[in-house]
Amino acid sequence: MCPTDPRYKPLIMVYRLVEALKSKVPVTDKKTTFWNAYKTLADEHDKEFQQKYSTDLDTALIFAGLFSAISSAFIIQIQPGIQLHDTPLLILVAECLLYVSLSLTLLAALLAVLGKQWLMYYSAAGDRGTIEARGLERQGKFDSLQKWKFETVLQIFPLLLQFGLLVFAIALSVYLWTVHHALAIIVISFTSLGFFSYSLLLLSAVFLESPFQNPLVPLIALCFEVAKLLLILPLLYLYLALKYAYPYRLINRLR
Repeated sequence: MCPTDPRYKPLIMVYRLVEALKSKVPVTDKKTTFWNAYKTLADEHDKEFQQKYSTDLDTALIFAGLFSAISSAFIIQIQPGIQLHDTPLLILVAECLLYVSLSLTLLAALLAVLGKQWLMYYSAAGDRGTIEARGLERQGKFDSLQKWKFETVLQIFPLLLQFGLLVFAIALSVYLWTVHHALAIIVISFTSLGFFSYSLLLLSAVFLESPFQNPLVPLIALCFEVAKLLLILPLLYLYLALKYAYPYRLINRLR
């Protein structure tokens, strides 16, 4: 029979109703395509960002724990030598430097713990809502990281540990000077060698192709610019003085 037969009309209506109830494949518009691409790129960046700084903070925490234990042991060793009166000045200086080193280490450890919490707060962005809302939330937090110099702040934590290590080496040298000069000279020599090597690596990091990058590089670059400016200004003043002042005096003499 022909499908136009009235007897087939109920079947045709049922067929059309079933087709209408079937889930259709959603059509992806340009906005959804953009946010999907944004999410892919953002996830790659955030994964690398989290892995980098999370590893750095974990390393800082481990180093801070070991270093604080060593500093505390030396403080306990020197503490009996400090009396209310007649305390040698060098021992007192060494004790003060050890306390400074320990304080810097504990401060770095505290900041590293806070840094881990800040990273967890950032990683919580974009867990709920539509893909557009999640993308906007993530972008807002990322813009805040740039505005508040989040990466620069995180890079300061290892510098505190490095400075604390330098202070500890100086304190150890001062204390050993009261024990035996030969021991102190050995420690001072290795400390000076390490500081000189670190300074060379730090200066080499000014070049972009150098692998020895350091958070102090921007500060060093700024110091170089200021030094060049301070050097150029007197030379420029001398040049202008010779160029204009001397001919003017010569003309006055000829008159």
